[in-house]
Amino acid sequence: YKTFNGSSWSSDIQLTEEPSQDAEPSIVQVTSGLIWVVWCSYRTGNPNLFYKIYNGSTWSTETQLTDDPQLDKHPSVTQGSDGTIWVVWCSYRTGNYELFYKTFNGTVWSSDTQLTDDSLFDMNPSIAQARDGMIWVVWQSDRPKEGPDELYYKIYNGSAWSTETQLTDDPS
Repeated sequence: YKTFNGSSWSSDIQLTEEPSQDAEPSIVQVTSGLIWVVWCSYRTGNPNLFYKIYNGSTWSTETQLTDDPQLDKHPSVTQGSDGTIWVVWCSYRTGNYELFYKTFNGTVWSSDTQLTDDSLFDMNPSIAQARDGMIWVVWQSDRPKEGPDELYYKIYNGSAWSTETQLTDDPS
């Protein structure tokens, strides 16, 4: 990674030292000022998610976030206005790429929760909280199978997720 001081960029700084591939990072700075980085790593033999936290002067040790024997990839991280850290990713644990998420309340992580369930691939999610407090997840899906991939979304209103809604419909 590099840092920017307002006028120039730092030299490259190595964040991980694993000989296996570390890829697909997502970053968020939370209200306390901490910086969270979540990424996919192949260090366990298959892709799982890991994270580190920067407190302004040092990085925490790397912590494994998922441990499923199937592929966990493409994480996205955000913080809700209540302080909860949200991570969403795609996983092959159902025999098909589906979206999963988990939350951190400042003390413990929730269990992995499946967000999508479709016979076709759901991948490359992105998560954010809107000004109205709703948590949005947008992702790429190869449904409908006859055409190109399209974008879909779901919204969490604080107690339940909306139904999946197709966002794009472009034949190209």
